[in-house]
Amino acid sequence: MGQTVENLVTRMYREYLSPMNDSMLFFRVNEALDASETGLDMNLADGLIAPEERDLLGEGVRVEVDYEQMLVTRVSTKTLTVVRGFNSTTATTHADGATCYVAPWVSRQQVLDAVYDAVVDLGSDLWVERTQAVTVGSDPTSVPARVTEIQSWVYDNGLPGRDYTYLDPFPPSQTRKAVLFDDPPGTTGYLTFFSKFDRPTAPTDDLEDTSKNWAIPLEWFKIIMVDALATLIVSKQTDQISTDFITELLAQEGFDIGESRDVVQELLTLRAVWVDRHVKRKRQTQGGIRTVVKRR
Repeated sequence: MGQTVENLVTRMYREYLSPMNDSMLFFRVNEALDASETGLDMNLADGLIAPEERDLLGEGVRVEVDYEQMLVTRVSTKTLTVVRGFNSTTATTHADGATCYVAPWVSRQQVLDAVYDAVVDLGSDLWVERTQAVTVGSDPTSVPARVTEIQSWVYDNGLPGRDYTYLDPFPPSQTRKAVLFDDPPGTTGYLTFFSKFDRPTAPTDDLEDTSKNWAIPLEWFKIIMVDALATLIVSKQTDQISTDFITELLAQEGFDIGESRDVVQELLTLRAVWVDRHVKRKRQTQGGIRTVVKRR
C-alpha cells in the first residue's frame, strides 16, 4: 500500500489545518460503535480534555469521528447522546479508541472532497501516461473519454504502426473519442496516450496504484494539498485557521504575501510554480512533449 487519499487528508490537518498552538479539541471514543448507536462513550481518563474544557461539550455541538459528523443532544458525565450521520455525512462503524474531534472548524469530509477535486484538477496541467491494447477493426476504435492526446501506436513487435487519426469529438463513440487506424483489420498493437486523472472514490484509494488512472508521483502531493487548501478557504470553511500559520508555510517556500494578505492567490501562485516545475521535469524525462496526433 502506497500513499492513500486518507494519508493526504491527515497531512492536510497536520501541515496546514491544525497549527500546533491552535489544535482542535478531541478525545478518544471509549467503545466500538455500530452505525446506529446514539450513545457516544468518552474516554476522559487519558487527559486529552482538561476539566475546564468539558464545558465545550454541550447540546448543539458538532463532533466528528472519522468522516461522520454527529450532533450532541444531551450530555452526561461520560456519555454524549448524539444524532448520527449529521450534516449529510454517513453513519458508519467506528473502532474503540477512535479520535473524536469537538466542533471541528473544517470537517474531514470537506477536506476529503477537496482532495478528490484537487486530484482531478491535476489533469488541467499535468497528465498520466496510459497504454491500451488494441485490435484494429474496420470502424474507429473508441478510447477513454479522459484521453487528452495520443502519444504513439506500435505493433506487438514494437515497430511503429501506420498512420492514424485521432477523432475528437466523435459522436458515434460512447466516449465521443476514437482513433481511426490505417492498418488492416485484425492488426494488434498498443496505443499510448496522455490522460486526465480519475477522481478517487474512497479514502483508502492508493494514489500510487499504477493499475488506476492516477499513479501520482509523491512529489505532486504538495500540489494537491495546496489546491485543496485554496478550495477550502474560498468556500469559507477555514475561517478559524490561523492565517499567520499559512503565511509562514508560504514563506518557507519563498513566498511573501506582504500587505495584501491574499492567501488564496498566493496558494494558487505557489501551485502554479510547482506545476511548472514538474511539467518541465516531465518534458526533460520524456524527451520533450510534442504534438503526436497524426493527420491523414
